[in-house]
Amino acid sequence: HPLRLSSSEGHGTQFTLTLPLGYWHETTVETPPFAEMSATARVLVIDDDDLVRKALSNLMKHWGYEVMTASSGAEALSQLDTSGYVPDIIVSDYHLQTAQTGLDVIHAVQVQLNKVIPSVLITGDTTSESFEQLQACGYKWLRKPVKPAYLRKIMSYYLRR
Repeated sequence: HPLRLSSSEGHGTQFTLTLPLGYWHETTVETPPFAEMSATARVLVIDDDDLVRKALSNLMKHWGYEVMTASSGAEALSQLDTSGYVPDIIVSDYHLQTAQTGLDVIHAVQVQLNKVIPSVLITGDTTSESFEQLQACGYKWLRKPVKPAYLRKIMSYYLRR
């Protein structure tokens, strides 16, 4: 395939690659196998940032999950108590506005429901103290910004177990 180069001092360089005309082929894209599982999964999302909480909720609903959201541990526990909702997985921010961390809230939810629930923590914190706590917690944790496809993959993995 021919490659041309034209350059003008002070104006830049242009490369041109000439390729033969291609043909259009319609294709179908298959849905990933883990999408089927999400239709019945219940997710508890805990984040004190309204925009983040709503964005995560909308994203997960789009994936087919049933989502309950809370801005704090107290709100999560209250909603779980009154609704009878039992999540299959918890996704929580690590730092919440209260003195609690996402780890504290996950533990409190599990105690209230008397059930071990797979959990994912999301953090923007880069301090060594938080890093050590997250390493020792036993839950999957992700650094912000989190790519939606990776979050979905992690959630799907824990929901299959």
